[in-house]
Amino acid sequence: MVISTDMTNRLAKLLEEERRKKALLIDEFKKLPKGELTIRKSAGKYFFYRGYRGKWTGIGKDSDLKRKLVRKCVLKNMIAACDINCRLLTKSIGLSRKTADLKRRNLHGITYERIRQLFPAAYYVYSEEQRNWMITGSCRNRFNEAGLKYVTECGIKVRSKSERTIADLLAARHIAFRYEAEFVTDWGSLFPDFMIMRNDGKIIIWEHLGLMDDAEYYRKACDKIERYRREGFVQHTNLICTYEEDIVSTERLNNIIERYIF
Repeated sequence: MVISTDMTNRLAKLLEEERRKKALLIDEFKKLPKGELTIRKSAGKYFFYRGYRGKWTGIGKDSDLKRKLVRKCVLKNMIAACDINCRLLTKSIGLSRKTADLKRRNLHGITYERIRQLFPAAYYVYSEEQRNWMITGSCRNRFNEAGLKYVTECGIKVRSKSERTIADLLAARHIAFRYEAEFVTDWGSLFPDFMIMRNDGKIIIWEHLGLMDDAEYYRKACDKIERYRREGFVQHTNLICTYEEDIVSTERLNNIIERYIF
């Protein structure tokens, strides 16, 4: 199924990143001095030794060598951790593929393919809670409706190319969201650019702050963020704030999604 495939792809990406990280660590490790560090304690004092070819030499006065061997010791543990992560991710990818294969075998092959042909992914990738939340929605922002000039892949209209980029990416990642839907607070209604319902039912607010060079826009944006804070929405937890420089990189947007939504 699509969900299983997405999970496999995400795990494969993590595995690739872990292998790349390990390769960089190994490359640095090889450039450091030969031997290993041992720290001994005697009479309340610490003594530093370099072990190489069965011989241990005191290096207490050689600060540069000491630092490099300390770094080498830390790198050795980091490489070992990468090895463990790679093994775990490899096993997880195998299990994810087996799960996908099992689901396909348990569903008549032709029916499975016809489901994908006849129904859009949005028809079956969302939970009932997410579907109901998106369908029922809430009051839309009626301010300057003429400004809704940009049509997204999923058919909704937004106010800027940047918002269209975000909306298209959310839809492509099968993330349940509302655009400029009413968010009622004790201090009146707000209309977030995007409200997102995660798979666990948690609500995330995403504001794209595209005109922060404008003094009045900046003032209103700060006021809006403060009102979110009073409602328990805080940046780096359940409030996402992006800027124009974030939009130029799909990779950066995907990293934001991975960090705060999945």
